[in-house]
Amino acid sequence: MDVEFGCLIAVGSVLVLKNVRIFSPNRRNFYLNITLNNFVKVFNFDICPPTEELVLACHPVISLPPPAPDAKKMELLFKAIDEQRIRQS
Repeated sequence: MDVEFGCLIAVGSVLVLKNVRIFSPNRRNFYLNITLNNFVKVFNFDICPPTEELVLACHPVISLPPPAPDAKKMELLFKAIDEQRIRQS
């Protein structure tokens, strides 16, 4: 969790999320796949009934775009995938 607001998340906290994906490895288990990019706002667990000031003072989550992939690393990855395919043929 992000160091800036990760400590604010506890039992009773409210997370406002967007574009959350559900992962289900079987018919009985379901998991929410939440990443930093899914967070919209975090409300502390000890917040009282919201007033306009409290809502405005909540902790907005600023999502940065993921770093661009390193071209050399991507080249090595694709080369390894091609070699694996050749070995399996």
